[in-house]
Amino acid sequence: MSLHDGIDVAELLPAYYCNNFRSSQGVPWRGICTHFVAVACAVVMCLGGFYYYQNFYEPYDRHIRDEEMTTSRSTGFANLASFQSVKESNSLLLDNLKSDVNLLREQIDSIDMWRIKFEKLMDSKNTGEINVEAMIEHALTIFSSDEIGLPDHAAYYAGGSIAQISKNTHPYPTHKPLSLFNLVQLDVLSSPEEILRPCTLPGSCFAFRGSTGSIRVRLAAEIEVWGVTVGHASRILVGSDGMASAPKDFEVYGFRDDFDAHGTFMGSFTYDYTSKQHQTFPMVKNHTRDKLFGLVELRVMSNYGNEEFTCIYRFRVHGRRELGKTGSARKCCN
Repeated sequence: MSLHDGIDVAELLPAYYCNNFRSSQGVPWRGICTHFVAVACAVVMCLGGFYYYQNFYEPYDRHIRDEEMTTSRSTGFANLASFQSVKESNSLLLDNLKSDVNLLREQIDSIDMWRIKFEKLMDSKNTGEINVEAMIEHALTIFSSDEIGLPDHAAYYAGGSIAQISKNTHPYPTHKPLSLFNLVQLDVLSSPEEILRPCTLPGSCFAFRGSTGSIRVRLAAEIEVWGVTVGHASRILVGSDGMASAPKDFEVYGFRDDFDAHGTFMGSFTYDYTSKQHQTFPMVKNHTRDKLFGLVELRVMSNYGNEEFTCIYRFRVHGRRELGKTGSARKCCN
């Protein structure tokens, strides 16, 4: 750097110092004072900076650091709390998952058990179907064998017939009128032979007045009597009112032949109209054992409330022609 006339500034500095450090007595008081002031100013500036650092800057910096540390600690605590919460949540989810897995296992086990039971049931069902089919076939065979599957020695088709009816047994009209050009109608009295025919439709019966009556049946052959069967019309067809004329209490007597005046008591029985349509009753063995009977008498003692008449739809006699032998009829009647 140069001034006018080409004089360099650096060349002027020594001159400046020389001029300032000169004095009239030859002692550079002015220079000393100037340096002393400069040193004093420097000392004051250092002391002022140190004082500022001790009293203002360092507390402020410490405060900032404390705040930052507090903030970091609170943030750490918050993060720790959040971590703990997440950990607990994960633990709860894990427990729920374990519970769901256990429940699923139980359901799978129950399904397996159900499958095993179902397979066993299907196996037993296949066996049961065979048994049921055999039972149904057997029941149909019995039903086709005159509905009970027992030989009837009193049946009209087997040679049975009506020997007599008692004097106090008066036939009752069955309301089957004979009409002559719709001018004259006559009620036909019921026939006792109806009880020997295999038909129990409503009206196909022997009806007699009152609630007591006696009918003697001649069997197709002399037999050892094991039991009798009394049948009535189906309750489904005649209803409860129609069942009022059904026989209730009755007795059975056996006669060897027409010359047997007293007969043999075979038992006293009750027909339950609320039970099966055809009911079989075994005879008293002590009275019928080792005896052959050619006639059997049915004595009706009461009915189920019809005071006007009583209906007998079917009366059957079961037994065997030979004495002392067993058979299916005896088994059914016992």
